[in-house]
Amino acid sequence: MSTTSLSTDHRNVWTQIFRFLCTGLLSYVVDTGVLWFSSRLLHWPLLVATTAGFLVSFAFNYGLGRLWVFKTSQPAGPQIARYGILVGVNYALTLVMMSVFTAWGLSLIPAKTIAVAINAVINFTAGRYWVYR
Repeated sequence: MSTTSLSTDHRNVWTQIFRFLCTGLLSYVVDTGVLWFSSRLLHWPLLVATTAGFLVSFAFNYGLGRLWVFKTSQPAGPQIARYGILVGVNYALTLVMMSVFTAWGLSLIPAKTIAVAINAVINFTAGRYWVYR
């Protein structure tokens, strides 16, 4: 691989990371807003409210990931399937982390923030090398 392509790939990774973080921030606002609204105003149980936020941000996050972050033109079907698997893993991890962190005494928003940060590392790596390929 030439120096130019290494340099271009390096810049591309940083661009993707920046866009991934922007997308993640917007998804976080949507997800956490739905969580707060469902939990505090609708009085839904924690896991139901967590699920609602997770599901609402699902399509938003996938669409931006496909079109803006990783800019792929590969067929959507296999990507959606892989994204669905990743979301399933994230969902399970989120439920466990929310249960554990709130049991430790953290309130909803700090617990959710920590869960999102942990899942973000998993998501970027899986998105770049598996989901959007």
